[in-house]
Amino acid sequence: MPESNLAERNDRSEEQVSGAKVIAQALKTQNVEYMFGVVGIPVTEIAIAAQELGIRYIGMRNEQAACYAASAVGYLTGRPGVCLVVSGPGLIHALGGMANANMNCWPLIVIGGSSERNQETMGAFQEFPQVEACRPYSKFSVRPSSIEAIPTVIEKAVRSSIYGRPGACYVDIPADFVTLQVNVDSIKYKECCMPPPVSMAETSAVCMAASIIRNAKQPLLIIGKGAAYAHAEESIRKLVEQCKLPFLPTPMGKGVVPDNHPNCVSAARSRSQGLYDSLSEIDILSAVLCHPKQGQKSVRQYATDFLLLARHLSWSDAILRTRFLEGLSEAVTTKMGRIFLKVAGSLKELIDRSLYTECQLAEERDSPGNSSQVLPTACKRNNEEAMENELSSQQQTEEHQHVPKRCYYLKEHGDPQEGLHDHLRQSIGHQKAPTNK
Repeated sequence: MPESNLAERNDRSEEQVSGAKVIAQALKTQNVEYMFGVVGIPVTEIAIAAQELGIRYIGMRNEQAACYAASAVGYLTGRPGVCLVVSGPGLIHALGGMANANMNCWPLIVIGGSSERNQETMGAFQEFPQVEACRPYSKFSVRPSSIEAIPTVIEKAVRSSIYGRPGACYVDIPADFVTLQVNVDSIKYKECCMPPPVSMAETSAVCMAASIIRNAKQPLLIIGKGAAYAHAEESIRKLVEQCKLPFLPTPMGKGVVPDNHPNCVSAARSRSQGLYDSLSEIDILSAVLCHPKQGQKSVRQYATDFLLLARHLSWSDAILRTRFLEGLSEAVTTKMGRIFLKVAGSLKELIDRSLYTECQLAEERDSPGNSSQVLPTACKRNNEEAMENELSSQQQTEEHQHVPKRCYYLKEHGDPQEGLHDHLRQSIGHQKAPTNK
């Protein structure tokens, strides 16, 4: 081996790189293009390293706004935006944006600085159990075990944020990692993860949806943000035109099929005259194979969502009971089958039984082997009152749909930057909506 090559190899083996540059390079390798945040100790060096590699950093005034901006970029581009925050309060401010991204299925990566490893449990500056705090609001929450592990962790975070049901991921970076120097040859960067595989609906579900649409007298296609995220413009347009379906885009589904398309019935939101006297006369709302599921929701939340959908359907009570039962979690249906031997005679009775069964399951978890056979009156009353309040709130929202830019669709995690939104509403001529205390 020539002496020059040997000397060059020895020089590279002695070359050092900081943890901040490893993080930035790992993000760049995964085609991350945008980073939002509020810099400070200990993450300033990460932002600088990212800028040096061509990642666009946008400084914000609050971590919550930065998190919403990063998640919006993830929704628009299909690759996660990064939110960079400091430890403790900085991360806590970002939790609302993380929860919203996770519920809305928007790709997002939050990178948070944390206290040094040798100061854990010693009252370090802004020390907080950040990995544990982010776990309920993210798909993946982790602290790398070493700087060498950072590229692998970053690749997994990016992949997790876009694969399956998109969502938020959190990577915790100890302060000592940011400036710690390691040998360049010890870092192995992962190749950019492949685009997420296309999820195909079950053949039986597609056939059932086609049969329902074929037999419907007045079908209506609801186009939501999932169709926009999937870039399904061409497929949805063919469905609308070949089946001659009227369609109604949701606020975030606008543009999938142009609003000036002759089949668009957006006017039905505020004017229910013309082709349809009211939405209640439409006998099928086809929300692109919409089939509500309980999932991680409580029975009360699931029942409320189901009733909001059922309000616009002319299906028989028997069909509604079947659909509601199919969407319940396995634990509730199994337990309910043991308690009630006869089939429920109405949807309301089925919902009451489901609420009762959930209370029984909760009692069994709290007191194993000591469940009561009497439905707790307070539990049932609270569930019914909460459902009525949510239905009433939804009805009020629907009544104000004719007022533009009044509603913000941020799931149940509240309105970020309420003051900013109030200012925007006033600047374009709207008055602030009264607050009901």
